[in-house]
Amino acid sequence: VHQASCTSLLTAAPMLLPLTVMEQVNLSMEYGNAPLSANGYGFFGLILCGVVGNIEVGYQFGQLALALVDKLDAVVVRAEALFVVNADVLHYQEHVSTTLLGLQEAYTVGLETGNFEFAALSSYIYAYHAYANGNNLKKLDERISHYTIQLQQNKQQNAVTLTQALHQAVNNLLGYSNQPTLLAGDFYDRNDMLPQHERNQNATAIFSFYYNEMILGYLLEDFSQAVERAQLAENYIQGVTANIVVPLFYFYDALSQLAYYITLLDNANITEEKETKKQTLLARAEESQQKIASWATHAPMNYQHKYQLIEAERLHALGDNKTAMDFYDEAIAGAKVNNYIQDEAIAYERAAHFYRRWGKQKVAAGYMQEAYYCYARWGADAKVSELDRHYPALLDPVLQNRDTNINTFETILAPAQSS
Repeated sequence: VHQASCTSLLTAAPMLLPLTVMEQVNLSMEYGNAPLSANGYGFFGLILCGVVGNIEVGYQFGQLALALVDKLDAVVVRAEALFVVNADVLHYQEHVSTTLLGLQEAYTVGLETGNFEFAALSSYIYAYHAYANGNNLKKLDERISHYTIQLQQNKQQNAVTLTQALHQAVNNLLGYSNQPTLLAGDFYDRNDMLPQHERNQNATAIFSFYYNEMILGYLLEDFSQAVERAQLAENYIQGVTANIVVPLFYFYDALSQLAYYITLLDNANITEEKETKKQTLLARAEESQQKIASWATHAPMNYQHKYQLIEAERLHALGDNKTAMDFYDEAIAGAKVNNYIQDEAIAYERAAHFYRRWGKQKVAAGYMQEAYYCYARWGADAKVSELDRHYPALLDPVLQNRDTNINTFETILAPAQSS
């Protein structure tokens, strides 16, 4: 069974994929390995990691796929094998940054061998992995633009469509949109694209739309939007089985529920309906947190600090301030050590809100200033501008330095690099 059929099944009939892949693996075990066996092993790794939850064995099958491609010098299937293992297996046990070179190679090999479909899919997944890795948003925007031109030349519209929502989200964060929480701009117009995705029953594209608007809502403090989009996105999560966006979805889902919960705590008019809403938010956050805890046991470099940040927010929501303090600092330290600049920024910012609500303004100011530097380094100018507007008192030293120093960029970066 050719690899392309596996990809088609994953999108169109995911329930049939395990049967097809297991038949591939059984035939390879019975008659010996052929070049196509590598793809079967890679997809079996995807199923074990992303469906069954047997990450250790799934990872081993992913390694087997890569080793077999090298051993057989199977150039014809190299793009496919590199794609599936780097997209859907490695991130369950390795830092997401380790997948970027493999996806770039899959893209290059795909172009060289005429396998434009997998070159295209590799570029689409690369963009999401680079975003998850906290790559500089300006550079990511340029990379996506480069890929898009190549994909359009090779008539790979499906991959272009899948990347457009992220491209628009990146542009929004860079500050190029008048509606920064909504995907409505030069690269993606929600009013045109979402109905098109729904007509085509494209679960992957529909999920990507809601996923990106969930993250934008969360980052730009529209928590009700984030919560609503999270609920809608989960209905289409089968469209991204085993992708990096699955654990990231549950990370932002938990954070969104808890942030919204905390805003309700500050609402003096708590009705019975709002009290029920609070409990629903808390319960959903805890469910998502448990999923993150499981992934953190296999890839702590990706997910341990994420779990710690969710726990800090959960304790904050429940009023356990003394314990929450430690979890915020652990989350910040973990994000910093593992080079997730956007997670570090979020953890600093949420810690600042925590201390501000606790009445510790001076401490809150220190955390908010660090958040500001991290967001600036990431390139999220829309977020930096939002912090400017909403928290000028906490950011006063930063804003004074920025206004008086000629080299604004160096001023913003220096504290973050030395911290």
